[in-house]
Amino acid sequence: MDLADRYQALARGALLAAESAEDAYRLGALERFLKPWIRDRLHSLGGLLDSCDTRRELAKDTRAFADPLGSCPSLF
Repeated sequence: MDLADRYQALARGALLAAESAEDAYRLGALERFLKPWIRDRLHSLGGLLDSCDTRRELAKDTRAFADPLGSCPSLF
């Protein structure tokens, strides 16, 4: 598996984690705002691989996938 495949797998895993949280916790009126926000954020991170010039940038960009997911539990 090359780097691009691994990065896409990370993106799919982050989306799975977001969808699992959505299924497990209902937020009522907030759902219509939170669901699109998480998906938009994860989608915007999907293209960052192309802009990585160093291993440190890659590490920073892959960690960015966890940021929106890490804030979700505090909302539930």
